[in-house]
Amino acid sequence: MSSPGPPRPDHADPSSPPRPQAPSTALKGCVFVIDQTIPLKKKVELIKIIKQNAGASVYSISAKSTHLVTTQEGVDDESAKVEAAKRLSCFVVSKEFITDSILAGQKLDEEQFTLSRSANARPASSL
Repeated sequence: MSSPGPPRPDHADPSSPPRPQAPSTALKGCVFVIDQTIPLKKKVELIKIIKQNAGASVYSISAKSTHLVTTQEGVDDESAKVEAAKRLSCFVVSKEFITDSILAGQKLDEEQFTLSRSANARPASSL
């Protein structure tokens, strides 16, 4: 009897998120800014997959930016990037917008991933 060999891709660990087989153009036309509330290691990973899937990543919000990727904490704290994104009508989304769009092979509707200020968020300081 032969050994089973390496696991086949169709028997991947069910606890791991599915990975797309090859880079796509799912994020074409999207220009992302990653907020400082995203940990550095995750930020580097997101930038890599954005570029692999035809998107662009820039450091600061500008008129060319289309999406700000942040956390609920970033929105509740009204970070400078969140405020700038709102002023420039950029989508303020969670990182799952990127990963789910790539898995779907197309840009998904941002509304499902839009972050807005929590009802119990503390008021922004007026310094």
